[in-house]
Amino acid sequence: MTDQVPRSVEVLRQQARDELASLIEQRCRAGEDPWQFIPDMPSVDEQVVIALRAGALEDIDLGKARARAHHPAAGQASFERLRIQSAATDRTGAPGTERSGLGDARQGRARVTVRPAATAIPASRLEG
Repeated sequence: MTDQVPRSVEVLRQQARDELASLIEQRCRAGEDPWQFIPDMPSVDEQVVIALRAGALEDIDLGKARARAHHPAAGQASFERLRIQSAATDRTGAPGTERSGLGDARQGRARVTVRPAATAIPASRLEG
């Protein structure tokens, strides 16, 4: 909002009324009962505050910082997913193999035997 022309309260309230009216219409068209959801909707003034706050957060780019503050792992999610996938690939070997073995409690690591995945048995061998 730093580079924008300041808007009057009347304009903000009219925009909030329009937005709430469109939300009410959308939910009514979706089949919801207005008597059930209208009491839970924000008032016009609350909607103005929500819009001003969202605009201020967007202007100073606090959205990402706020997400990291509330969800510390949010920024590391893709890194952790990649790390877990590579660790799983290292443990299981190449695709199409299966592993078996028991953990070695003394050394704190598992002994793993990698063998090719079972191949299909021909139908002629199953019949006899």
